[in-house]
Amino acid sequence: MNKFLFLILFSPAVLAQSFIDVKKLADEHESALVAEEKKTLISAQGKLASNAFGFCFNQTRQQPGNFVVVVRIGSNGTVEKSWLKKGGNAFAQCFKEQMHKHLYYVPKKAPFYSSFDYTQS
Repeated sequence: MNKFLFLILFSPAVLAQSFIDVKKLADEHESALVAEEKKTLISAQGKLASNAFGFCFNQTRQQPGNFVVVVRIGSNGTVEKSWLKKGGNAFAQCFKEQMHKHLYYVPKKAPFYSSFDYTQS
């Protein structure tokens, strides 16, 4: 097998499929960002959340509850794959779908993993 192909097929980003694995990658990727990159990511997530919370409430008529969504973002800034921590309600599923469709963030390195953690007070 070609060494390059082997590295691609067995890299952590390709193997990570469980929620725990992708959440760990998201935490690592986000912690490696410099201040300006963090600001841009937080702004993108804030814009998404401000629209998604109202949309999902209207769609589901449910309170958000606690949830965590992880996304894998490609080099073009769009979400390639998303995960919802097991146990999320219809609101959380809606939020995951909205994040998958509407989050836009162009990472310096791709794929880039990011998470949105919501805890109801």
